Amino acid sequence: MSIQELVMQRISRWGNSLALRLPSAVLEAAGLQEGSMVSVRLLDSGDLRLRPHRGRKPAGDYAAPVQRPPTIPQEW
Repeated sequence: MSIQELVMQRISRWGNSLALRLPSAVLEAAGLQEGSMVSVRLLDSGDLRLRPHRGRKPAGDYAAPVQRPPTIPQEW
C-alpha cells in the first residue's frame, strides 16, 4: 500500500475528547512526530484538511492581548 492510498481510521475516545490516530507511515511521510503542530480546516465540501505547521507559531501566539477600557469607579 502506498502512502497516497485511502487509509480508513476510526475516531476513538481519548479522555473527554475524541481522537484520530494517524498511521506511523503517514506521519513519517508528512514529517510529523509526537508534539508536532497541525492546523485543521473544515472545507465547504465537508472534507477535513490537516496541514503541518512548519516553523510557524500557532495562531494563538500571534494574537494581540485584549485591551480592556479602564473601569470607572461607581462613585463617579
